[in-house]
Amino acid sequence: MSAAAAVLARRRAVSTPAYYRLSLLLPLVLPILASPLLMTGEKGLGSVAIWLIMGSVIGAVAYIPTAVFLVVWMRGKTEREQRRALWCAPLLMAPLMCICYLLYALGSAGPGGSVDAGWGEMAFYGGFVILFGYGYVALAFGLLRLLRRSGWVAPAGTEERR
Repeated sequence: MSAAAAVLARRRAVSTPAYYRLSLLLPLVLPILASPLLMTGEKGLGSVAIWLIMGSVIGAVAYIPTAVFLVVWMRGKTEREQRRALWCAPLLMAPLMCICYLLYALGSAGPGGSVDAGWGEMAFYGGFVILFGYGYVALAFGLLRLLRRSGWVAPAGTEERR
């Protein structure tokens, strides 16, 4: 057995709750990993990279506080509670995104300005965050399934509540 194979054989699987916390990095890491696709010159791959990067830039305002809250909240929670929280996260982000956009629109309007025209954009960004959020949630759970099959993440139910 080679040294690399020996190391892999001794590795310890990550617990599912730890994976859930780590999966919160996906919306920040995936756009960085996708950015070299912009250099390929292929239109389709470049478009995917642009969508991932722009989604990250737009959604970061609402995502970072939500992710920090979830990481803190998840400590000591059961696997089921964490899974539910991940499925609810995009819905938690949407109002936060709308509030951030409203504050931006109020600041841009200046003293005595109106934000009447901004309601449609606010709804767009709220919907955008929900769609992208659920895309990342689906990706996280798909990755979890693959990583469990390969032994990198421990099977469900192996962690007890702390």
